This record gives sequence, C-alpha cells and structure tokens, in this order.
Amino acid sequence: MLGARLAACLQPLVAQLRSGALLRRNAELAEASSEGTAPPSLDAFLAAFDLEDASEADCAGPPIAPPQRPWEDDAAVRLQRALRALRCSSSGARPRATGSA
Repeated sequence: MLGARLAACLQPLVAQLRSGALLRRNAELAEASSEGTAPPSLDAFLAAFDLEDASEADCAGPPIAPPQRPWEDDAAVRLQRALRALRCSSSGARPRATGSA
C-alpha cells in the first residue's frame, strides 16, 4: 500500500529529474561547441534520443493508482471528527465571531 502510493508520488519527480539532466547535458554540449570543439554529429543526437525514448518506455507505464480501500476514508473522517471534538472541548467551545459588532 505505502509502496504503491510512494511510487505514484515519486513518478513525476523522477521524470523532472531526468528532464533536468537532459537540459544540463544540452547546455554542456552547447558550451563545448562554443569553445571551439566540434559538436556531435546528427547521428549521435539521434542515438541519444533513441536511448532516451527507450529508457522512458522502460520506466513509463500507466500511472500507479493506490489500491481502493474505502475503510481508510471512513477511518480518516472519524479521526478528523474526533480531533475537532477534542479541540472544541479543550478550548471551551467558544462560538466563532460572525462579523457583526
């Protein structure tokens, strides 16, 4: 349960990290080409894109949905209600101001 939720939360972050790494690599290549070294050939660029697509295909898949457990929702609602009741009883249950003076 926790593993599935963690995977679902981390999936966008992993994709963002990969994008950042590619952008940094492109910036390094642009800097190297401006320093007088020869830029990589078109074949090298295409091979890099093929590798990127292959790695994304390995990791990408349908989004991982957490398992449906209706009892968890019910338990969370009950806990929230109990905490609110506890807060109200410990604070003296003062009514909220409505804005009229």
